[in-house]
This record gives sequence, C-alpha cells and structure tokens, in this order.
Amino acid sequence: MALCADRIALPRVSTFMSTALRFRNHETFHRAALYLAIAGPLAALVGAALPGGPSLTVALATTVAAVAAMTAISGAKTSRIIAGGLIAALGGATLIATSRWGSGNVGPLLFALIVALPFASGLRGRKLMLSVVAGAGALLVARYAAMQVMSASELSALPAWGSTALSGLAISAASIFALVPRHVELKHDAVATVHGQLKDSVSGEIAELVERGNGLWTQTKGELCEDDANREILEEAVLRLMNTAKRWSKADTRSTHTTADSLVERMEALEARIEKADDEVVVKQYEQARAALAEQLKYLSGISKNRERVLARMHNYLAAMERLRLAVANLESTNASREAVDLAPIVENLEELGQDIDSCSTALRELES
Repeated sequence: MALCADRIALPRVSTFMSTALRFRNHETFHRAALYLAIAGPLAALVGAALPGGPSLTVALATTVAAVAAMTAISGAKTSRIIAGGLIAALGGATLIATSRWGSGNVGPLLFALIVALPFASGLRGRKLMLSVVAGAGALLVARYAAMQVMSASELSALPAWGSTALSGLAISAASIFALVPRHVELKHDAVATVHGQLKDSVSGEIAELVERGNGLWTQTKGELCEDDANREILEEAVLRLMNTAKRWSKADTRSTHTTADSLVERMEALEARIEKADDEVVVKQYEQARAALAEQLKYLSGISKNRERVLARMHNYLAAMERLRLAVANLESTNASREAVDLAPIVENLEELGQDIDSCSTALRELES
C-alpha cells in the first residue's frame, strides 16, 4: 500500500459505509507542532523577563504560538502571518487588560475566541465555526495549564526559567489541539453510496460489472492517496459505469413488459382473424394492427442489438479502468518516478471510452422515457 501524507494509517472510523473520518495534511500538522514546541517556551521566557506578571507571559507565549502556527499553515506567506499575528496580539492585549480589571471569566473567554481566529485561518462555513470554538477551548486549557505550572509548588525546586519554559511548553501542547479541526474531515464516498443504491436493483451480467467496478474502486482507495489525479480519474470512471448500469436497469425494466415472443403471438392471432374475416373494413383494421406490431418487433430487435453494444462498451470501459489501476500500482511498486512512465495514452483512451459510455447512458435515458 502506498503511504500518503494526507491519510492516517488507521482503520476507518465511520458512521455510514459511505462516510469516513480522515486526518489530512500530516506534514503541515507536524510542522506546526514543531514550531509551537519551540515558540511557546521561548516566548514564555521572554515574557517572564518583562515586568508584566503571569498574564503577560501567557499572552506573549500564546501570541507567538499563534504566529508560529500561522507560519506553518500559510506556507510562510508574510501577509497572512502578519494578519494572524496582529489578531493574536489583540487577543493577548485583551487578556492583559481584563486581568488587571478583574473581569472574571469574560477576559479569558474573549482572549481565547480572538486568538483562535488565526488557528482557523483559511477555513469557511461550519468548519470555520467548529475550528474557532474548538480552538477557543484549547486556548482556555492552555492558559489554565500555564498558570498552574507557574504556580505549582511541586516545581519549586526548579529554577524560575525552568518552570517558565514548562509553562510555555504547556501552552504549545494545548494549542496544538486548536489545529485539529482544520485537519479532520468527513469524507463522503460517492461510489459506495451509488453502489449501495444499485446493487440490489441489477442482476446478471450488469450486476457482475457493477461489482467488478466497486471492487476496483476499493483497491484504488487502498493504493492511491486522495490527492492523486489517477485516483480521481478512476473514481469518476467507476461512477460513470455505475450510472450507466442504473440507466440500463430502468430501461430494461420498462422494455421487458413487451417481448418479441408476445408480439409474434399477437401477429399470428391477427393473421388468423384476417383469414377468417370477410369484411374489407375489418380486414384493413387487422392489417394495420399487424403492421404496427411488426414495427414494434423491429424496434425491439434494434433495442436488443443496441443493448449488446452498450454491454460491450461497458466491458471495454471497465477493462480500461483496470489497466490504468494496474499501471499506477506497478509504478508505485517499482518505486519509479511518475515522470518516467507515460500514463497519458492510457488516460486518454479511458476518456474516449468514457465519452462513448456517456452516449450510451443518454440513449438509455431516452429509451427509459
């Protein structure tokens, strides 16, 4: 199995088969944790050297920790680091000011909410709100832990700088949890969803194709990282195959109400009535009915031929998917560079076959309607 920086090597934690809890961007998280571990103690030592008391030490250590986290998150983009630093400094100033005014829990809460904003930089929507709330909680814990370390009698044997550095390290350790929400996500597996809806409604050769496509996707998920372009191509291809199978199933259900054998039987019955009839009007009506049934028989014959063509295309398309997966797997197993092996012809062939499958799906939709 390929090792991926954006995927944890743990079993999937999932409420539904099609949804999984994932931890992404390991490298960024590890870098941020390292920056925090260095920045927190150093900033606490600087804060302790200034005439501001414990509140200044905590405020300065937290502000610097936020800047360190921003540096790791933003990829060292100066504008974002400065903006995050200013926001964190505002939160630190709020903590210092409110601690002098004796504002109870309001000051620490405002401080935590403000400083949590840089940790949520770049997020949107519900994930932003979750990150701010979780970050504020982590920062409140960080502040409490730092204050407890600085006042702990058990650490009185340590030199002052030792307990101060430990308080800064406590801030860094707790602040790391403010970064967790940006790295955790619920990943929806579209293939698993479609397969779950489809597997009980298809049968025969189509069901076999669907299961093979689902098996290919299961292998692909285990072999390729989520940011791998080939993984995305194969996911789209499997979904296209399954959607065509769904169209096939609906069209097949509707068209099988009328079979070729039943049409032939009805035509034979009309032929017998024509032979017995002696009224020209009656004969003419029966002949028109027989001609209409003959048209239906011709139409069913065309549908049967077109189905065989669709089925052949689906087999070809699945084979092309399997070819791409094996080519990529071989590339991973031989430890070769992606530039050294040209996958473009395989991908191009898969795209061409995908256009054919789309055309087939459109034709099946028309037949269904």
